[in-house]
Amino acid sequence: MLRTIAFAFAKPPEVLEGASEETKKLSTADLFSNMFDLAEYDPDGSLSFGGLDVSFVPMRHAGSAYGMRITDGTSVLAHTGDTGDCPGLDTLARDADILLSEASLREFDPDTSGRHGHLTPGEAGRAASRSGVKRLLLTHMSRSDPEWRAEMVALASEELDGPVKAASPDDRYVLDG
Repeated sequence: MLRTIAFAFAKPPEVLEGASEETKKLSTADLFSNMFDLAEYDPDGSLSFGGLDVSFVPMRHAGSAYGMRITDGTSVLAHTGDTGDCPGLDTLARDADILLSEASLREFDPDTSGRHGHLTPGEAGRAASRSGVKRLLLTHMSRSDPEWRAEMVALASEELDGPVKAASPDDRYVLDG
C-alpha cells in the first residue's frame, strides 16, 4: 500500500537530473522505505519498545484499519485512526486516560459514516462515555477554522461528562494514569 502511494510522488529520472540527493530520495517509488524503517506487524499481536506496549484493535473503515492502545503499564492512550462506530471502538477506548479520536464529520452521513467509516464528534463522545474515558481529544476534523473546531468540541461535550478538546499540532498532553 505505501509503495502504491509513493508512486504518486515518484518522478521519472530525466526530471530528477541535476536534483540534490535529498530531492531524489523524496521523489522515488521507494519514498517510504528511504525515510522510515518499515516493518510489518501482526495486528493480532502487540509491539513493545521504549517501555511502551502497543496493541491493535480492528476498526471499521474502507480497507483494513486498526486502532492502537498504547500503555506504559500505568496510563493508556487509545487512538482510533479512521473508523466508523463499531464494537472495536469500545474495546479500544475502555478506561483510557486519553482517547485520541477522529471526528471527520459534523453529522452522520450514510455513505461516509456508514459505508466508508468515519465518526461524528457525537459518536466519539458517546464511545468515550460508554468506555469510561478520562479525556477525549478530537482529531482528523474536516475543517480547521476555530469556529468549526469549537462546534465539534461542543457536540462531543454533549455526550461526554469530561474534558474534550480539539487536538492541534504541537500540543502536548500528560498522561496522569
